[in-house]
Amino acid sequence: VAAAPAAQGVMAETPAGPAQYDMMQYQQMQYTAMQQQMQNMAQYAQMAQMAMMPMVNLMGDQIAVCPHFGAGACPGDECPNQMAHPPHHVQIFSDGYMSTVKICADDLRGACTRNSWKVPCKYYHLPPSLAAARKRQREA
Repeated sequence: VAAAPAAQGVMAETPAGPAQYDMMQYQQMQYTAMQQQMQNMAQYAQMAQMAMMPMVNLMGDQIAVCPHFGAGACPGDECPNQMAHPPHHVQIFSDGYMSTVKICADDLRGACTRNSWKVPCKYYHLPPSLAAARKRQREA
């Protein structure tokens, strides 16, 4: 009768048995796999977002096209109206009242590389004077 409590005390001090160890190891593996899957999902989401950025003008910023520029009556970059003077390859939108061009969001970040392609960027790249004015306007 005295040996039974000693045996119970020894078992209580020993580490987890093989079945418990396997279960803990399995749970740890599941947890690690779940963490890895979450990291992969976050990386895929980042990659998808980065892949989409250069394709779309996400900000939707637009600027009006100078009505005098098309007629050749405006000096261009020194326009007092601070309106767009787009090159021929930039897509112009017209609603019948005013013509506008979308501003290249990548160019605003200084990351547009499409003008080095065979087909140049279809969005308007702001000249430095307009870019500085637009930056001041956004900060105000």
